[in-house]
Amino acid sequence: MNGVITAHDLHQFILNPKFRLQYVTKIGRAQNKVFNEYWKWKMKDLTLSTWLISTLPDGVLPRILGRKHAFQVWEKGRQILSSLLNS
Repeated sequence: MNGVITAHDLHQFILNPKFRLQYVTKIGRAQNKVFNEYWKWKMKDLTLSTWLISTLPDGVLPRILGRKHAFQVWEKGRQILSSLLNS
């Protein structure tokens, strides 16, 4: 799994998440003009979140759903799977 994440240059979304600005200026916010870099970031984060969720066992899914970002899915999934393996 880590190899695929790294190969697609998505590791920064789970290891060192940095949120992008949705709007560049106050005027942009008022006019709802979303910064292009934000859209790129959002699509990658959403893609990784979806992919991570699709790799989890069915019993884990209810405890993961509702997480908004890839790093949240990764961390909660890691915690749950770790506790299952250690019990």
